[in-house]
This record gives sequence, structure tokens and C-alpha cells, in this order.
Amino acid sequence: MAASLSSATGYVTNAFSVALATPFVPENTVFGTFTFMPWVRTGLAAAQESPGVDPLRATVRIQFAVSDGAVLSEAVDKTLVLRGPGDVVGLDPAQIIRRFPADGAIDAEESLLAHIEFDRPELPWLFSPFASAGDRIAPWLALVVCDATRSTEEPGAPGMPRQLRTRLGELQSLDDSWAWAHTQVVGPAAGAPSVADRLSAGHGPVN
Repeated sequence: MAASLSSATGYVTNAFSVALATPFVPENTVFGTFTFMPWVRTGLAAAQESPGVDPLRATVRIQFAVSDGAVLSEAVDKTLVLRGPGDVVGLDPAQIIRRFPADGAIDAEESLLAHIEFDRPELPWLFSPFASAGDRIAPWLALVVCDATRSTEEPGAPGMPRQLRTRLGELQSLDDSWAWAHTQVVGPAAGAPSVADRLSAGHGPVN
């Protein structure tokens, strides 16, 4: 004989009639703690100076001692020129881990901002030819969203990326571009690992 469902543990005839012990309140939902940084730099880029004669390439001054392994030792002071945005001819697709809206989407919400998430947190400022000005460093690249009826995509020069041709009025001023990119780290700011540690492979999943 089959057992009656009404006698089964936890069975109710109308789930909608059961009052929740703790009502769900969206405003009280805690998804975790996030720390936002206006920019991140590592390596030589972290010590760079603003460009001099060439406005598209920053410089960095390095000092070190050269020894012959015996007695002679000489201090070396050099100024190096770093790569700039004009030296970039492509971007590894693996660096793009998320795009909104997704490629080819036809039902994207118009009220949400288009954005890209990169794998390396420092990528937006990697080739920026500017020294830090407090919490403001303009990224070397920007996401451009244009009306397709007013824009066309054209081939670039040999070995260079494709180009977008559009009206000047479709492009936003770059004066506030320093605020268009940020780095997000899962976890509180107080007692958090250093930036160098956060950029390591061990902390990659939370960047």
C-alpha cells in the first residue's frame, strides 16, 4: 500500500499559506564586502614620472650598482622610456573575462551601463603615460558606446586594430575618464593584503 503524502514529514497542502519565520527583506541582504581602488599599478609603472618631451610615453628613473664581482663597483643612474598607449597593437582576448552586454545581445537593458571586466586588475592603467595625482589616473583605454546608425567600423592600418568612424558628438569628453575605471577586491580594506599580494596568482580569484 502506498503511503499517504499528507503523512510525510514536512508535507503541506498549500506552501503559500506557510508564514516565513524571518521574512525576506531585499534591503537587508548582505552579499559580502568589497573594496574599491581608483587605480592599481605594479612594476616600473608604479614608479613612473609624467612624460616629458614625448607626451605619450612616461619615463622612470632607476638606480642600481654594477659590480665586476671583485673590487670595482659603479653606481648607475638611468632614465627609461616606458611603452605608451600608441605602442599597443592588440589585446589578449583572455584578459576579458566578462562583458556587458554580451556580444550579440539584442535584449540588453538600456538603463544599465556597458562595461568590461579584465583579468589583470592593473590593465586599464598599464600604459597610461601619467604619474599618479592622488586618486586620479586616466586609463589608457576607454569603452566607447555609439549609435550604430551613426558609426562604421573600418579596417585599420596593416598590423593595427580595426577603427571606428563616428561623429564627434557621439564621443564623451575624456576630462572625467579617471573615474571610468576602478579595481574591485573582495574583502574589507582594513587589514587587507598589500596591492602586490592582491595581484599575485594566489589572490587572483578575489580580484
